[in-house]
Amino acid sequence: MSRWLRFECEVPNAVFDDAFPEDRFVQDLKEEAIIKLFRAERLSSGYAAKLLGITRRDFFDRLEQYGVALATYGEGDLAADLETLRRLEPRGQDQSTECSG
Repeated sequence: MSRWLRFECEVPNAVFDDAFPEDRFVQDLKEEAIIKLFRAERLSSGYAAKLLGITRRDFFDRLEQYGVALATYGEGDLAADLETLRRLEPRGQDQSTECSG
């Protein structure tokens, strides 16, 4: 199930011209809204790309242009990974990887 979102805002006629066309502005708003929904983890990258009519690879490129990380990796993730590594490390064995020559 889906819904249509509509946005209306009254602006002076002089806002848009050949250098700043209305249709491009509206497309940019749509793109920014979809990226915001992706950042909020409300849309998958595939579905966001579909809504924009582009490939997933192109969507990843757009994310990069907006400075949006494809995945989030926080301090909690790092702590969990370090704990996993500590548990997996063999106890009491020298794990040196130096080569002698």
